Amino acid sequence: MTDIIQVQIGQCGNCIGSAFWETICREHKIDINGYPTNDQQPIHLKKITTMFMPLDGRFLPRTILIDLEPGTLDEIAAGTFGSLYKPDNIIAGTSGIHFKIFLVADNNIESNNIFRSRK
Repeated sequence: MTDIIQVQIGQCGNCIGSAFWETICREHKIDINGYPTNDQQPIHLKKITTMFMPLDGRFLPRTILIDLEPGTLDEIAAGTFGSLYKPDNIIAGTSGIHFKIFLVADNNIESNNIFRSRK
């Protein structure tokens, strides 16, 4: 099975990415806290782990939010779907800081080259 990890960078990337995750949650009947809703059908859970990471009965987006300015990330975290994101996956800094990209896989965060070759 393929896992997709989305990296949202900057104000625009994070705003678009946040809207994307809200839409995906509605389509797959995931509530604002990451739990399946009561009206969820088996079709909604089919291959859901491609985009979501299951964790203690919740489905969390496989995404990393990165921005130099914390304002946009603070708005997303305080918004309706803010509790959906793992706080460890929200990376904010100030001008002049270089970021390492951390890929999220199987509930672990590991430093890795973003362009890995498959064998």
